[in-house]
Amino acid sequence: MLLDIGLPDMDGYEVKARLGVDPLTRHVPVLALTAAVSAPDRARGRASGFDAWLAKPLDLAALAAALNTALNTALGGPEVDADGRERA
Repeated sequence: MLLDIGLPDMDGYEVKARLGVDPLTRHVPVLALTAAVSAPDRARGRASGFDAWLAKPLDLAALAAALNTALNTALGGPEVDADGRERA
């Protein structure tokens, strides 16, 4: 799931927290999309359980790599790079 952090009524952190307590969604990989890219922002994202922290404007190669990593981790497969090559 690609989740924007800066949502109007409930921020992405709250959405992630709610997903994390629901048995149906707690194992879904969640990638954060945000303009907040400072080291403290990234640390908060890791602490909140996001699988990746992607900056706006979105870099498609970074998105592809993050999706590959998150999905392969969730499915128990090998980690691959943006070109689909298995990482060592």
